[in-house]
Amino acid sequence: MVSSRGTTAILLCILLMAFCIPPAAADITLVTSSPQVLARGDTLTINGTDATNGTCAVWVIGRNYFDVTNVNPDKKGMLSFVIKPKDTMTFSSGQYAVLLQDPGKNGGLEITPLSWSDGIKIANSGKIIDEIGLKENLKGNVQPVVDTILDVAGHSETDDVFTTTYVTVEDPSVYFNKITSSDSYLPTQTTGEQIVITGLTNAGSENTLRVAIIDQHSGAVVVSKPVPVRSGTNQNSWSFNLDSPGLAAGNYTVRVGWMKSDTDVLGTAQLVIRDSSVVPPVQIPELPTGVTGLDVFFPLVISLAALCIIGIIIVVSLKD
Repeated sequence: MVSSRGTTAILLCILLMAFCIPPAAADITLVTSSPQVLARGDTLTINGTDATNGTCAVWVIGRNYFDVTNVNPDKKGMLSFVIKPKDTMTFSSGQYAVLLQDPGKNGGLEITPLSWSDGIKIANSGKIIDEIGLKENLKGNVQPVVDTILDVAGHSETDDVFTTTYVTVEDPSVYFNKITSSDSYLPTQTTGEQIVITGLTNAGSENTLRVAIIDQHSGAVVVSKPVPVRSGTNQNSWSFNLDSPGLAAGNYTVRVGWMKSDTDVLGTAQLVIRDSSVVPPVQIPELPTGVTGLDVFFPLVISLAALCIIGIIIVVSLKD
């Protein structure tokens, strides 16, 4: 039999263990243009799991940008929050922090931002603990701001838990494979050939690019074709194909643009198409340094003379 005093001690131990267990924290992942990189104007999706304590908050912080949105997870603790292209288009290049705030076992979000005319304050249950200044003054290095928020959350009187991850925001851009010089020339091709142009991009697979080939002499657009962005392990790629007979001989500019905007040109390259009926000039190999044409010519004459003499001797021998 367990005495009443022993039963009380066991219950106290169980209560102490319950209070010692750290509050569960939701996990967070980002779906970006490519791993840890978001091209401005692409969709940013924030996914969370194990958010079983109730309403969470998503904090997004970057240069001149500060936003906090409450998100309700489903019954399995899954949540999803999407920042649309029209909003990410306003992002600046640089580092952005995404914080997922779990309310802890008490189910209440105690750490909250307060936006005042003199800047953003960070409060704990309504009591101002620290401040991060005006949104317009937030810099590209967001680490100090994140540290301030986490320091406030570290106070013993709250059980809110923050999970933090980062993403680098870049302007959308494309790169060409096989560029042969600083003048951005693609390898020269000949008429009648299939044209294949490939490259890399930081734009996400949600995008469609437009490849235009422009005659440099007339300025006319000869070909304009949409091409998809394909996801890659480290970088995304694109590919443009133009079946034979390809292009007429001439000089061309290859321009790759963004379908989201008719005015955004993400990259250009130069392409020369050579007429296949024109035989390229034969390149005469250069002689080694210090060797003249006479140095090569006389040995050849002597060798030919020797061969002639040997031939005459063989003919005379056969007649005899």
